[in-house]
Amino acid sequence: MMLVASAVLLLARLGHYPLWDDEAITALAAEGVLRTGDTSAVVDHNVVAYGGGILLSGLHDRSTPPLPAYVVAASMALLGHTALAARLPFALLGLACVALILRWLWRDRATRVTNALVAAALLGNVSFFLYFRNARYYGVAIFCSVAIVYLYLHWTGRRRTLAGMAALSLLLLASNYLNFVALYACLGLDYLVWRRQQRDERGPARRLTVSDWLILLGPQVVVGLVVVSIWNPLATPNSGPFWANGLGGKAVVFWRSLRDLSANEYGPVPLLLLAPLLWFRFRDPWLLRAPAALLAYLLVMALLAPTPIARSRYADVRYLAPLIPLCIAITVRILAHAWTVSRPAAVVLAGLALFTNVLHLGVFRAEGLRVTLVQYARELLSPPPDPYSAAIAWVRRQVRDGQTIAVLPNHMTYPLMFHAPGPTYAWQFPPDRRADEQFARLPAVQFRYEGTPDYILVFGPTVTQVLGGGILQARRGARYEPFDRLERYWQDRYRPELMFRSFTGVTNYDPRTQDIYVLKAVPAATSPDNSSTAPALAPR
Repeated sequence: MMLVASAVLLLARLGHYPLWDDEAITALAAEGVLRTGDTSAVVDHNVVAYGGGILLSGLHDRSTPPLPAYVVAASMALLGHTALAARLPFALLGLACVALILRWLWRDRATRVTNALVAAALLGNVSFFLYFRNARYYGVAIFCSVAIVYLYLHWTGRRRTLAGMAALSLLLLASNYLNFVALYACLGLDYLVWRRQQRDERGPARRLTVSDWLILLGPQVVVGLVVVSIWNPLATPNSGPFWANGLGGKAVVFWRSLRDLSANEYGPVPLLLLAPLLWFRFRDPWLLRAPAALLAYLLVMALLAPTPIARSRYADVRYLAPLIPLCIAITVRILAHAWTVSRPAAVVLAGLALFTNVLHLGVFRAEGLRVTLVQYARELLSPPPDPYSAAIAWVRRQVRDGQTIAVLPNHMTYPLMFHAPGPTYAWQFPPDRRADEQFARLPAVQFRYEGTPDYILVFGPTVTQVLGGGILQARRGARYEPFDRLERYWQDRYRPELMFRSFTGVTNYDPRTQDIYVLKAVPAATSPDNSSTAPALAPR
């Protein structure tokens, strides 16, 4: 029953929404893999230049760990170039993760209460399912982390268990370097403090011998060095954010991460923080051991994550997605102990912790009281409109293959490039990148704000910058005039982070600054002067 319910939450309407920008970048890298065998940024007549090309070296993505792109490439080769094909492998991995957790419970002879609490906690954790429904590294990172910890905790000295850990670790490394480093920091801490001292019914404590270390770490060192030498973010312009925060900034990142774990309902942080105190009452070592791993993971991420605090007031919680199962485990452990003290109180506490955002402090945020699983179920039954569907349909209908179109803000280019690849997408690079040898032969229209794209598609508030910044002035032989307005709220609100997601459509918005606008280049001779003409900003 648990697997069936999970399959519904993972697979229902999986391909309904177009790929949003990060997903589209993964899928476009997969297109490059299908054409060249490598993560090429050149896809036919288009160049995938996220962030002005900060991921690129030699017109290949040399910053992003490659495994997700290769997984999506294999899926698209079999199932076609669709959002469903791009997401399906990760959703199936989510189902495998649920199956692994169920096997874990069976192997450890969990009680009925624990089984029921784990089932409720998983089904009530919408974030768990949303991350597996994205064509990104999130699902691979969560599954591999859970599988590695499962093997680690059940290791009884067998070498093939260590070989399995090594193989899964390489998959994790090739998906996200930060998740790999953070997990191994937690495993190292746990091994030194607890695991090598542990004695249970399987016999005496197991300590890794030299040959054990070679089996576990040898393949990771050899293969890992090859992967990192090719896809190395520190060798691209993407290295800048890694050095953006000083020690004070890293402390801010740590605090925001802890705060936003609750905001995204990974686990009720106020309850999680009580776990070490409850150890004095129940003497359960997992009330110390699991929170120690949680804090170690957060500390490593705060130290290493490329999260400039000036860029956003939120934590990059997507890097923390592998913590969701750990947060569930700690919460279940606390609730199971509460059950032994007072069953009615435990039921109430479980209802608040697992199915509402009350203990996640949501009542003190803008969303107010929410049963997120109910909101998500309603969304699956009746998905709200999204901006990319409207923009993709318009491009397919209005823009001929070979014409040029600029999309602003630039990161919103990539869903259109994947789903409507016919036009050439322009203005992706800042002007100073022309000095970079790898971009020197690109046409002028690829550099902001040169050339004259046939169309400019503007999402949301950027329209005021376009109209007021003078970037459309002084075009040789052409001017821009209003051509269309798509009457759709501009922002994509179906990302996996709950703080950026709206389970219902956004309808009450100001169309003057929150709509999607289209400007079209026309010959300057059709107007007495060369000045750009602003689109009508009032509703039709």
